[in-house]
Amino acid sequence: MKKYEKPDRWHYGIEAVDIARNVLSIVKFTSMKAEKMLVGAGKACVEGAAYGKAEGQVLLAEIRFGFAFGLYELGLDVKIVPPATIRKGVTGNGNKAMTEYFPVLNGNAADAIGVAAYAAGYRKEVENG
Repeated sequence: MKKYEKPDRWHYGIEAVDIARNVLSIVKFTSMKAEKMLVGAGKACVEGAAYGKAEGQVLLAEIRFGFAFGLYELGLDVKIVPPATIRKGVTGNGNKAMTEYFPVLNGNAADAIGVAAYAAGYRKEVENG
């Protein structure tokens, strides 16, 4: 993405919409099976704000909305969910980093797996002890 200065940072949201719109055309070009996986579920999840952090959250909100809007335009049911809620849903513990479950991946890749699992409806059953 191009770097924008403060008054123009809303353009990140526009770029995110364009990226999200292009996802389906790229997937259609590569494989019908991939298209069914993406659109067949009819659901999408965008990682929401980390409530404990203040740094960069406004800018991220604009980008986040851009991706959510682009996915919505693809016809998907989109949810914006805080990272701790995603982690708790798919691992049973919202305080552990996803890299603890996928130690060979970098943090972004591990988080993406968690977001995808959450969007797909996977939830870890937590035993009450």
